[in-house]
Amino acid sequence: MKIESGKNPADQKQDNHLQDMRRLVLRSNMKKIINYFIRRKKILALQKKLIKTQIRFIRFMEAKVRTIESEKETAINISSKGIEPYLEEIIWEILSDIQLRANTEQSEFLLSKLPVFKRQFQNPILIAIDRIKNFFSRR
Repeated sequence: MKIESGKNPADQKQDNHLQDMRRLVLRSNMKKIINYFIRRKKILALQKKLIKTQIRFIRFMEAKVRTIESEKETAINISSKGIEPYLEEIIWEILSDIQLRANTEQSEFLLSKLPVFKRQFQNPILIAIDRIKNFFSRR
């Protein structure tokens, strides 16, 4: 401990203490700064890796699109093999129900049992959906 001329030893001791504190603060700040740059470097490395992976993915998708276009393929192929008999049966069921209803209503109208419009018209799509549900519920 060096005593400067003209200074009280207590004041000099306090100055030394302040200098030590400054050194500690600078060291801790340097550690924080170094840690910040280390973290930043790691983040940049991860971002670089992510960008490279995204570029590879985009190139892969471009190649896939080119092969699909060159082969004139579609991305989704739908096959209806084996469905035709079921669809035909459903359609015949709907048509027979329509014919039966038309015949009964026409005969009732001709015999004056019903007014012309017994009920409000229903949506034909909803009727068809009900018929399909009934068809499959019987199986």
